[in-house]
Amino acid sequence: MALTCRSRSAGTEPDPSAGSAGAAREEARSTRRTAAWISSSAISRPSASSAVPVPSLPAATSSGPSSDGNAFGYFQTESSHHASEYLPYFRKTPELVSEYIPERWDYYEICAAHDDQGDIDAQLERLKAELAPSVEYGASIVNSIVTGTPSVIHGNVPNRGALIQNLPDDAWVEVPCLVDARGVQPTAIGELPSQLAAVNRTNVNVQTLAVRAALEGELENVFHAVALDPLTAALLTLEDARAMTEELLAAHAERLPERLREG
Repeated sequence: MALTCRSRSAGTEPDPSAGSAGAAREEARSTRRTAAWISSSAISRPSASSAVPVPSLPAATSSGPSSDGNAFGYFQTESSHHASEYLPYFRKTPELVSEYIPERWDYYEICAAHDDQGDIDAQLERLKAELAPSVEYGASIVNSIVTGTPSVIHGNVPNRGALIQNLPDDAWVEVPCLVDARGVQPTAIGELPSQLAAVNRTNVNVQTLAVRAALEGELENVFHAVALDPLTAALLTLEDARAMTEELLAAHAERLPERLREG
């Protein structure tokens, strides 16, 4: 799980004209919504990253959820909208989801909208009209390796050698990396604050079991991974989690290795 901890986004300051109580409520709401959008995120491999502290957040009001952005002392984010899927706190009820995410942002629908060939052709024409580096790392990594011009990226790399000491050695972690003619060279971070390492490990555990299920063909590890997922555990009983997993395995049976096909 990639857990970067950054300061709050701009635009979350309260309106001073609303008075101190109104300002506190507005800042709390803004902070809660921001936290729900970019709180933490998992990638396809176990990962984690560094942290910086954030200012104290206002106390919660009786009209809404608590100000969870200050629960662990850091604002945890990988800057991804679906961050709240990897924590047990934000999606417990439809009402709570609406409070944190008043406007949905469905990644699948956005990607599907770009699958139309006409849209792809238009994007290619725009790209060819002006060739310039994007915000993605790929071009700068290739340039640094080929030309020797150094650059710094935040890359997902194996935690071998304990780049982050209080995460498992077989996890993948997101850390600053120097890139030059010698390749990608990750920076050792040391230890994350204990509570942040613990939050990371809740998802590293799930991902480790899922990877083992895929590599070793052990079907029970799939059920173990789902049962240990923090959000799943917050919403479902063990029986419900297993039933849901069985439905998913059946739905995707044609794409699964024989050993992972349910029943």
